[in-house]
Amino acid sequence: GGSGGDEDIVPLAEEVLAAIERDARALAASVATVVDSLRGSLDTSACDTVAHLDVHLEAAQTVHGAARTAVREASGLVSEVMRVSQEATRLTTLATQVRETRRALEQFEHVANRHLPPTTSLFAGFRV
Repeated sequence: GGSGGDEDIVPLAEEVLAAIERDARALAASVATVVDSLRGSLDTSACDTVAHLDVHLEAAQTVHGAARTAVREASGLVSEVMRVSQEATRLTTLATQVRETRRALEQFEHVANRHLPPTTSLFAGFRV
């Protein structure tokens, strides 16, 4: 019958208990092997990850150094362009002054030549 007490427990044969114990040991050994394998994989993966990060760090440092050099060189180039631009502005101003001086000299020559005798030229042979 069964009131749910100890009388419902069926005794197991020694052979069944031995088989269960054998299977449990085999399962435990299998789990241990899997855990060891996973540990090895994890160690390898961690080493690979560290190596990968080292490579990334080295690449980032190289790019950073190259970028700093490029910025420094670009800054020098900008400074040189500004200096050349200032020189060009001065040259443009000087060229304008030369043209104005030439124009004034031509006007002066024209006025002077009108008041001199026809055979005499104030600036004969002189050209700017």
